[in-house]
Amino acid sequence: TELIVAEEAPRDIPINFVEILGENLEVKNQKELMTVFQKALTQSLKNWKQGTMTDAEAKYVDLMLKEGILNNELTSMPPRLQKLIKKYRELEKAIIIPKRAPGLHESEVVNSKLFVRGDHRKESHEVPRSFLEVFSDKKYTSENSGRLQLAHDITSDANPLKSRVLVNRLWNYVFGNGIVSSTDNFGLLGKKPTHPELLDYLVLDFERNNWSIKTALRKMILSETFQLSSEAAKENLEKDITNTYLTYYTPRRLDAEAIKDSLHYVGAHNYRSMRHNILRNRLDKFNESFDFPVPMTTMSKRNITNVPAQALLLMNGPIAKNMSHHLTGHVEHRTKGKGPEAFIIGLYNRLYARNPEQAEIAACLEYLKNHKNNELALALLNSKEFIYVY
Repeated sequence: TELIVAEEAPRDIPINFVEILGENLEVKNQKELMTVFQKALTQSLKNWKQGTMTDAEAKYVDLMLKEGILNNELTSMPPRLQKLIKKYRELEKAIIIPKRAPGLHESEVVNSKLFVRGDHRKESHEVPRSFLEVFSDKKYTSENSGRLQLAHDITSDANPLKSRVLVNRLWNYVFGNGIVSSTDNFGLLGKKPTHPELLDYLVLDFERNNWSIKTALRKMILSETFQLSSEAAKENLEKDITNTYLTYYTPRRLDAEAIKDSLHYVGAHNYRSMRHNILRNRLDKFNESFDFPVPMTTMSKRNITNVPAQALLLMNGPIAKNMSHHLTGHVEHRTKGKGPEAFIIGLYNRLYARNPEQAEIAACLEYLKNHKNNELALALLNSKEFIYVY
């Protein structure tokens, strides 16, 4: 009957008994009151059956159910009615639920007008439906909208960009920058590829492998380029300070989802966050701070910012603090009775998948003289090594 969007749960609105029982009602004793309530319940149920129940009557019946005055449990019903309900449920289960998928309905075909300089208020001549003129001057003159023809043209062998755009975006995801850095623009105003032959090779391999994204990503990640050290040689830095030609691996921060998921993972918590619901009108503040894209449109390349809110969330945010406590308890349990050095090694193994160096152990032991175990865990969670890929 109503939709409420609020930060707090709506208050319970009491039932309007005057609307149900009548305005000019005179009740002299408890027996008469019970009779009135019974009549009102009977009338409410009749109206429900006929589809004319009011909101007040619905709340009244709901109250009777909650209080147990009106019983709708199967076991409380007459045997004959129980058999009918059982048969009904068996028939209902036997009904095959049809599978549905969203589709398009072809209706009246209308060509769009040309908007002068992109202004929708300045319409010019009508533009026939067709594919991009740079590839073909074929017009869509059928009675249909042209959507099917457009799909065929996009995926045809005559269109060389379909695979290049996708492979370039995969490269951008793996290495932090595309072979064509303007991932959304392969046109005249876009950037030229830094490694055109490599892009050609990856595209042809992608198509030979039946457009398998998993295979393409595996080839990139197993490449020698991906496995390069992030420590650049001095002569390479002098020649290519932005590492455009990938002489070393450019360190980059994890995506927002990966940072949040890593926090949950190291905290030995059953909840993971790689798959979760996205509410467009109530986005996750943690993800937003770490440049999670607004899910109102597509974004081929995420923005990368470095703002105070990110550090504050990892230092004082509820997720980081909660997970640091879980992490501390987990490592303390595994290293019980083995001393503080074993605890430090356990933290490093859990957080960084490596053993600490002696200088790091010494620094942590010094830190623990004036701080608790969970404070050390939180401090190590805030290191660059935890949220960056080197």
